[in-house]
Amino acid sequence: MTKGPIIDTLILHHLAEPDLQRHHDLGFACHDLLVVDAWKEEFRETEDEVFGRAQSRKDVIEAANREELRIDALKAALAARRALRGAIPINKEALKALKKTFRESRTAWKSAKKRLCRSRAALLAIDDMEDSLLEYNGRDAQATANLANSLFPRTNGAMARVREVEHQLLPLAITMFEKGMPVDEGARVILAKELTETMASSLETLSRLSEIKWGDGGNEKNPKSPGDRKWLLYDFLSLPVRVRTEKKGEPATGSDAMLPHLSDPTVKALFDYDSAHKLFSTFVEKLEVDSNGRVHYSWMVGAQVTGRWSSSPSAQNIHPKVRKIFVAPQGYVLVGADFAQLEARIIAALSQCGAMINAFKRCEDIHSVNAAAIFGEAFSNETNKERRKALRDLGKMVVHASDYGAGAPTITNNILTDPEVDPIIRGLVTEVRVREILREFERKFPEVPKWRLAQERQARNDGWLSTEPLGRTRVFPRPKDIESTVCFNWPIQSAASDIMNLSLLKIVERIQPDEEILGNFHDATMVLTREGRAETVKTILEESMRGEFFGVPLAAEAKIAKSWSEVF
Repeated sequence: MTKGPIIDTLILHHLAEPDLQRHHDLGFACHDLLVVDAWKEEFRETEDEVFGRAQSRKDVIEAANREELRIDALKAALAARRALRGAIPINKEALKALKKTFRESRTAWKSAKKRLCRSRAALLAIDDMEDSLLEYNGRDAQATANLANSLFPRTNGAMARVREVEHQLLPLAITMFEKGMPVDEGARVILAKELTETMASSLETLSRLSEIKWGDGGNEKNPKSPGDRKWLLYDFLSLPVRVRTEKKGEPATGSDAMLPHLSDPTVKALFDYDSAHKLFSTFVEKLEVDSNGRVHYSWMVGAQVTGRWSSSPSAQNIHPKVRKIFVAPQGYVLVGADFAQLEARIIAALSQCGAMINAFKRCEDIHSVNAAAIFGEAFSNETNKERRKALRDLGKMVVHASDYGAGAPTITNNILTDPEVDPIIRGLVTEVRVREILREFERKFPEVPKWRLAQERQARNDGWLSTEPLGRTRVFPRPKDIESTVCFNWPIQSAASDIMNLSLLKIVERIQPDEEILGNFHDATMVLTREGRAETVKTILEESMRGEFFGVPLAAEAKIAKSWSEVF
């Protein structure tokens, strides 16, 4: 209905103020950058007063959410047109259609009110809200337009290309939300059974080892009760307190407190129960699947300080065990592609590390190259495949953790306490050995630590950093207070984000209209397509994600499968 490009003030505010991670909402941005009244706070107070007169608060909320919000946009457009006196251009035909739709929706809304509200008080409450909603949405639209005028100039220059790319991806994010991701109910039932059995087995083990019945009954120890957990860990087992709660400083009973003690079978049983219960409650009980068997994730372009996407609920951090419930429907398959060692390639490119660049050009496994450089003959001459793999993975973990600023003590503790880490690797780890790995890596690849120091000096001296391929820039309000890690990790993550964004644009251009991109999973993506198009889409993904970054080749391998768990 509007002329010209879509402008998303949320994206603009993220670009202009990336460090305000929890303050990118319209209300805060307007109060921070514009001279406006606090209309959102005022509306919340009015809303509470109105709801307080209703006998059925739940009915009013459900009605407002399901029906009133359907015509909010129409009200906002009409109110904004009056308020801005034409600042939002709407052609006459579109405006005529808009008013017609408004009248039809209003009729439907009146009918819905009578159908949904169980009491006259609730009906009157909604009637009282209509004028408030109309004014509220008008002010919302007006403030949004003014905010765009304020923010747009701040994202010119170096950030203009970033702004352009992220806005081009908005339709994709909206489509991904509307289409959703397919869930197989049969696979979900199987997952529920597996998790239920794991929880039951863990409770049986707890009962046997502690000689006290565990369960969720009234006369049993409850694994979800902080008091019962505290008794088990610190009274029954007499474990040393290594982690305390932030607020009261009491002995903690969560996963962080248990990780150092997983060698104890009782602690392991409680930890396994927690893990299974979390997956069960999140992906069996609370997962909202619509009537078409789809889960709708709300995708936010560039929502992280690095430019990475986020989603609500989080689709990027879904446990591998749960991915098997996301299955292509009959006649369709999933085609997924994951960048090969993207962060390592970016480090090689930004630091211009010759040894790493040459390894990538020769299509060598960079983690094996690192292991050979770090461990020498201990890796090169190792004939035991499992031990050789363990050395490779150990070097990978240590180097990767150092990219996030972790030192030897932290890296050592993380590896030793991570239940997912191969026991062979844990057997190789000591703090002394981790220090040796870090020292040897810096000696064999000196360009990397030099680049890190250069980034830190620039950030502290100039107060800003930028990274390619789009020129994304970050200005630091207090340069002297920047953490060293941020100075070299932000460019890596931001470059990865923008490389992925550019690849998504290429994919969108080449796939067919009925093919669905299901998500942006950091360095990976996935497309739902017909079985007969699978190989073609596989080629499209690999070609779209292939390229070069400052002399370093970029590569991705795509896979075809029925479930997400088989793709990546």
